[in-house]
Amino acid sequence: MNPKRQVIEQAIMDLEKNREAVSQIYEAWRNTKEGPGYYKKVQELDAAMEKAREERRNIAVRLFSDYTNSNGKPVVGNPNEEYYDPNP
Repeated sequence: MNPKRQVIEQAIMDLEKNREAVSQIYEAWRNTKEGPGYYKKVQELDAAMEKAREERRNIAVRLFSDYTNSNGKPVVGNPNEEYYDPNP
């Protein structure tokens, strides 16, 4: 199989998995009720959403070696998160 095609197919599967995680985090946030422990739970969900964002960034870096931010600086993946590839 074509290696480029494999990378793209894997990225699609990874993005679908990540999208499902984001949906679960969002549903947990929607179902969080005010009361004891509310702010701690919201902080945990915020951290989980940030982790999902880092994972999506790693997928983008893996696909696009010239991926840049809004300032034109190259974006590098986070080696502490899932989907990191040291040689995109």
